[in-house]
Amino acid sequence: MKMTAGKINELLTQPGCEHNHKKDKKGKNKACQQQAQPGAAQGGCAFDGASIALVPITDVAHLVHGPIACAGNSWGSRGSLSSGPMIYKMGFTTDLSENDIIFGGEKKLYKAIHEVKERYSPAAIFVYLTCVTALIGDDLEAVCQAASQKFDIPVVPVSSPGFVGSKNLGNRIGGEALLEYVVGTREPEYTTPYDINLIGEYNIAGELWGVLPILEKAGIRVLSKITGDARYHDVACAHRAKLNVMICSKALINMAHKMQERYGIPYVEESIYGVEDMNRLLRDIANKLGDDDLKARVEQVIQDETAKLNEALVPYRQRLKGKRVVLYTGGVKSWSIISAAKDLGIEVMATSTKKSTEEDKARIKKLLGKDGMMLQKGNAQELLKVIAKTKADMLIAGGRNQYTALKAKIPFLDINQERHHPYAGYIGMIEMAKELDEALHSPIWEQVRREAPWEAPHLTSGTPLPKLGEGTGERASTKVVSRRKGAAVNPLKQSQPLGAALAYLGVKGIMPLFHGSQGCTAFAKVMLVRHFREAIPLSTTAMTEVTTVLGGEDNVETALLTLLEKSKPEIVGLCTTGLTETRGDDMQGILRTIRKRRPELAEFPIAFASTPDFKGALQDGYAAAVEALVRDIPTGNGSGSSEEAYPYLYCSYPTTTVPATEETYPQCSYPTSTGSSTEEVHPYPYCSYPTPIAPLQVTVLAGSSLTPGDVQAVKDLVAMFGLKAVVLPDLSTSLDGHLSDGYSAITTGGTSLEELRSLSNSVFTLAIGLTMTTAAEILQQRFGTEFAIFKSLTGLDAVDSFLHKLSEISGQPVPEKLQHQRCQLQDAILDTHFFFGRKRVALALEPDLLHSIAWWLKTTGAEVQAAVTTTKSKLLKDLPLDTVTIGDLEDFADLAQGADLLIANSNAKKLAKDLDIPLYRMGFPVFDRLGNGHRCTVGYQGTTQLLFDIGNLFMEADEAHAHELVHSWREEKTEK
Repeated sequence: MKMTAGKINELLTQPGCEHNHKKDKKGKNKACQQQAQPGAAQGGCAFDGASIALVPITDVAHLVHGPIACAGNSWGSRGSLSSGPMIYKMGFTTDLSENDIIFGGEKKLYKAIHEVKERYSPAAIFVYLTCVTALIGDDLEAVCQAASQKFDIPVVPVSSPGFVGSKNLGNRIGGEALLEYVVGTREPEYTTPYDINLIGEYNIAGELWGVLPILEKAGIRVLSKITGDARYHDVACAHRAKLNVMICSKALINMAHKMQERYGIPYVEESIYGVEDMNRLLRDIANKLGDDDLKARVEQVIQDETAKLNEALVPYRQRLKGKRVVLYTGGVKSWSIISAAKDLGIEVMATSTKKSTEEDKARIKKLLGKDGMMLQKGNAQELLKVIAKTKADMLIAGGRNQYTALKAKIPFLDINQERHHPYAGYIGMIEMAKELDEALHSPIWEQVRREAPWEAPHLTSGTPLPKLGEGTGERASTKVVSRRKGAAVNPLKQSQPLGAALAYLGVKGIMPLFHGSQGCTAFAKVMLVRHFREAIPLSTTAMTEVTTVLGGEDNVETALLTLLEKSKPEIVGLCTTGLTETRGDDMQGILRTIRKRRPELAEFPIAFASTPDFKGALQDGYAAAVEALVRDIPTGNGSGSSEEAYPYLYCSYPTTTVPATEETYPQCSYPTSTGSSTEEVHPYPYCSYPTPIAPLQVTVLAGSSLTPGDVQAVKDLVAMFGLKAVVLPDLSTSLDGHLSDGYSAITTGGTSLEELRSLSNSVFTLAIGLTMTTAAEILQQRFGTEFAIFKSLTGLDAVDSFLHKLSEISGQPVPEKLQHQRCQLQDAILDTHFFFGRKRVALALEPDLLHSIAWWLKTTGAEVQAAVTTTKSKLLKDLPLDTVTIGDLEDFADLAQGADLLIANSNAKKLAKDLDIPLYRMGFPVFDRLGNGHRCTVGYQGTTQLLFDIGNLFMEADEAHAHELVHSWREEKTEK
């Protein structure tokens, strides 16, 4: 089929085109013949349109003849889904080179057809002519004909160079290729009086799978789908249908007209969106086929489906009533989506008519009413103006306008071929209602529209900021259920000694020492090595049967002396185990006795934590170790003056006549006369008496929920405000994964002993995690240091609060770099919220981490379906769900059924596989993923990465779910 000027003109003047109804001889075909304007962004070309129309034929190989751009930019990008063959998703191109352009590409095309046929055995091969190959004069029809005869396979030429016209013209070129080379070439196995073809529906997001069961229920058989989820053979048999049902008349109206001329098949133009339009479609088919029994069946189907639908839509209609939307799509979708919106009580304030026929426009005008706006054109700027003028709550449009709306912080629903949710049929109406409701009422809008606290004029330094989880007002406290089973199955909980060891490992030059049997240490060491993939220093007092009976004092003493001699630690972190706690060893008394007896141990730093296995969990042991470190390690100067604390940081200028300069003293500072913890900052102070020029020091108590990567991110945030952070424990330099110069029996990184002894000099304590509260209180009691507790550093609000406090402490504004990262996070929230909305997530984490992630998920629009944790905590009564369970992974398996995602440690891997639910690994241990020392989920950047990581899991799951629709339909069909 040569795409001659006459053929193109014929396609452009189809009666279905805009302005061709009742057109006089001077009329202009605005939509079809309008040329693209140079310098302006336009819609797709004829090649794009032909691909859209034909690629959904799923068992066909679609071969693009041309250089890489056409295929490279488009293959695999269509939203059409298949219930069977997937070859249509593969990209085939001749990828012409410069030599091919010079000498012609026909031989390469012939070879490509042969290769595709031999390697992939498609039902047919469709070959698309593009701009370059049309320009150099390759004879597409001749090559395809020769290849078809030689290789015994249908090879269909599609003459679709982009320069011949618009995407709409390309749709019709695709239709012409089907009419010329496919339709009528085969015969169906059998026919029925109720055979129809669906034309112009491409099964975007699996929409057909919500419509086909309804048609079958009424006794209507779809002989051929042109072309959504189609098979080549079925399209070839389309000439035996009794009726053509046009879903998009603008795209393939030429097929309906010519099939009526050639085969006498009448056609109707219908929509599959909205209740009224689905009812009309069924009735029109029944009336056209003229069968009283069919009409009766159709009415019964309508009665049944609308009754179920109305019941399901009740809550959504209540929430959506009165909402205003602007619709920017075209053709049949304009009036059909308006109809669907009206079914839900939504007011459509304006809609486009760019791709609409005159009949479409008449329906649109009737549905919109006198106040509705009809838009012929609408670039991004114009759309935003219309939205502002109409005070619309939302934009419903194609994917190209998605980011126009989102950047303007306007809710958006994708209605075109890039969408991921099916909106057709009765069930699609429910899905549309859910998506509209989620888009309009998602909690993300409050986040992306809210000012940063440091920019809000009504928030002063003394104004408390909302905390994660607050603002729920009437929400009842979470019920905490503790499972009292005889046997814990697949334990989630890790022991207190393990948690203590983890905390101690964040101190430089330390040797953690377990007072217990050697097995306690061995198991903990293996677990830590598996998680961090690092050598872990860990030792034991090696209690035996005899020493357990007689007492373990000698073992503790021997262990300490042996460590000092062989490992030479700077500090020892001692913790008990279930064995010694059960025996009742008086550890404080033992240590006092040992120090008196052994002069070399009299002043040696030993932090002691009581960590029995039989109560609490990892985070409790971790907290106990941190408390021991801030309680038991003496400071170097007590509560001495700042000059004593920083003897080398004072300038010696005796008078005010000599100012410090930016070069010599960048940003000097000194304490206020009131002695408060807030420091005044003077960029160019005069040095009239000793003035510290070092950064103000703050203590950061890093909770057990933080990874080494998280700790590093926190340190970076603090440093950006000109503050010096003493982080305890500092896993970012001990368990981050780094090469040392040589072997060391003790930790080579972490909080130094010198830093531990300088805690009295900190002007403020930042405690991250509720379990760090007691340690912060100890520091306040010892040194008078004020503190603030941050339950989480994940999520916009949580990070805002942390940075606001850093700004108060330092007197510095939030750096521009962080403000940009905040904008990036807000953009990520907008981009990912489509995938988080209404997702059900089950969590199995330690309490601190559970609280943080649960409330963060709440801000994304996801629902926490179930939560299982390890131990008691005040946080458990403040979670965004009704019940939390203190239990094991067996409990988690029961509670997580039906969830869309599991978040737990690696021990949940088998459980996730059994439930067929994706697992996002978090917490401890994670032994089947690399890079645990570098993972970061805190701060703006960490939260952004977490959004993307989990959003990608949801995106993959959404595509898989769309394919599940056809399988459920098949099962229903089989049962019948």
